[in-house]
Amino acid sequence: MSVPDDEEATKLFRVRRTALQMLDDRGYAVKESDLNITKQKFVEQFGANVKREDLLIETEKRDDASNRIFVIFPEVQKKVGCAIVKDCIVRMHAQNVSRAILVVQQALTPQAKAAVNEVNRKFQIETFQEAELLVNVTEHYLVPKHEVLSTEQRQELFQKYNVKSIQELCMGVADPPKNRESALLPQKRDRNAPQSSQRRVPNRVTRLDLARLASDEARLVSIWSEWSRLASAPIGHGWFDGSGNRPRHGLRRANTEIGERETLPRMLVTDPVARYFGLKPGQVVKITRPSETAGTYVTYRCIV
Repeated sequence: MSVPDDEEATKLFRVRRTALQMLDDRGYAVKESDLNITKQKFVEQFGANVKREDLLIETEKRDDASNRIFVIFPEVQKKVGCAIVKDCIVRMHAQNVSRAILVVQQALTPQAKAAVNEVNRKFQIETFQEAELLVNVTEHYLVPKHEVLSTEQRQELFQKYNVKSIQELCMGVADPPKNRESALLPQKRDRNAPQSSQRRVPNRVTRLDLARLASDEARLVSIWSEWSRLASAPIGHGWFDGSGNRPRHGLRRANTEIGERETLPRMLVTDPVARYFGLKPGQVVKITRPSETAGTYVTYRCIV
């Protein structure tokens, strides 16, 4: 079923406007006239029957002209395959561009996703569906203000709140539920090691110890429940740890296998706001929320 030209033009106008706003919020140079373009001027510039290939956006960082990016709108109506990804990579390589955004009508095929992952070290390609860019998610009244911290601001935050290891705290290296659960599982046998130095592990369970299994299961459930409570507790609303001491603002205190430490709340890299800002694991965002009692309160989240 074909879409009327006016409806299609309106859709592409909104999608391209959101893409320009996204680039502007990421620190790329975008003309003010492009950000404030009206529907009438958009139609005058691209025509009533808009061709997606004409919507190409090319810009660079405000503080680094060598850091350039493409925003490409493929004309394909079905799922985007490897051919489109290959054309994008060839264009990026020819013009020495290391980052691109594909705005597609439908999702990528599994083969195309695999191709994107393969070249991810040299060429960073993000994908958005047009439906995801019809509205700027950061302008929704339920979404608080997000600010991406620079490297200097992030290090200052870690020193202020005594967060020592970004890799350990934010990348989930020391995850108590995972470590405690893995400790209960049988270890794999090293076939190359001498027989005398190996602990024999039976290939099958010969005797079922119901009491021990029930005790281990209860312990795992208790550990996971406690960790989930710490990970989901709201900040700034009277949350206290087990000792009755309130953690410092913006952080949570967690009792782990390696001792008590304060950790940052987490935000998934797949979160809509994280994708909007193009955040990577390890980066930190400052979130400012309105508060009826304090006016505003600030929290920090680490991208994982």
